[in-house]
Amino acid sequence: MKTKLTIILLFTVACIIATTSCEKNNIENYSTLKQLYKEYQFGMISEHKLDGETVYSATINAYDITTHLYDADGEYITNIGYLSDFDTDRLSDSEIIYCCEDNIWGKPYTDKYGLDN
Repeated sequence: MKTKLTIILLFTVACIIATTSCEKNNIENYSTLKQLYKEYQFGMISEHKLDGETVYSATINAYDITTHLYDADGEYITNIGYLSDFDTDRLSDSEIIYCCEDNIWGKPYTDKYGLDN
């Protein structure tokens, strides 16, 4: 009886460890976010909704730099900003999900999905 109880207990602990260690894989579009992080780790990445779909905007930490809009697969959509024809009012549910330290915008360091790890 002790052997069965020990096996069940070990199996339960293994399941808990397995499910908690895979948390990053459960984040929607995690591979896209890691791809964007590689390019914009010294900048800012925001998550938005565009026509009901998740999109990401990203820019580097510099003055007068264009912000780029990407779809959930990391494919470039368009530039956004004052030199673009894109109507930013189409973006909703906007949230900064990554922002580097000591940035020009005066924003706090943010890393919602642990991209910096």
